[in-house]
Amino acid sequence: MTSIKELREKLQAEKFALRSHYWGYTWAYRKPSIYITWLLSKTSITANQVSLLVLIFGFGAAVSAYLGNIYLAILLAYLNILLDGVDGEIARLRNKFSLRGVYLDAINPLAIPGLFLIAL
Repeated sequence: MTSIKELREKLQAEKFALRSHYWGYTWAYRKPSIYITWLLSKTSITANQVSLLVLIFGFGAAVSAYLGNIYLAILLAYLNILLDGVDGEIARLRNKFSLRGVYLDAINPLAIPGLFLIAL
């Protein structure tokens, strides 16, 4: 069985080394994401399915903001950001990469922030 520490070293070491990090990158994004990756690694869910879930949470955040439910919008926006890292971790863990996955992963930062701002 793979431990959280082993997953963190295998899946996140490169991300930490190559990026300058904003103030919350480690404790709000990468530290919790590996636990979700660990849980999902025990299921048959694919990285592309996680990417679709990311888009659903992002769209849900925008709709919630538009409807005035700010707390739900914040929660869904956080899940959108958090799971955006999980899809890549799942792909690296299972060594399964695809053009569809790259496309799905690229839609989120292009569409969701603008949609969220328009909804606000």
